[in-house]
Amino acid sequence: MNIRTLLAIDAVTCLLTGTALLGLPTFVASVTGLPPILLLAGGAILLATAVLLGALARHESPPASGVNAVVVVNVCWSVGCLAALIFTDPTAWGVAFLLVQAVAVGAFAWAEWRFGSVRPRPAV
Repeated sequence: MNIRTLLAIDAVTCLLTGTALLGLPTFVASVTGLPPILLLAGGAILLATAVLLGALARHESPPASGVNAVVVVNVCWSVGCLAALIFTDPTAWGVAFLLVQAVAVGAFAWAEWRFGSVRPRPAV
């Protein structure tokens, strides 16, 4: 798998989840126990992130600075999901939703860092 494919898959997942959160906040809140305002804010962030991811995925060689920014955003999202477990009162479905988000987005962050970011190379 290459970085462009990872970015494109990440973009689609952000688009789908963001659309669901923005389009059905009351329903999602009733199932997850999460506050609708949190879901609306999350949906808006996800749609904006999907645009960034889509733009990066279109580049033949996505710039490392853009990929690094995506990694940071994804790490922040994973940490935010874990924080939501502490600072909200989710249902069992809400706990599952937040844990799946934290793990999946954390996996995206790791893969995008691994395949697309510029890291210092060890001196030889």
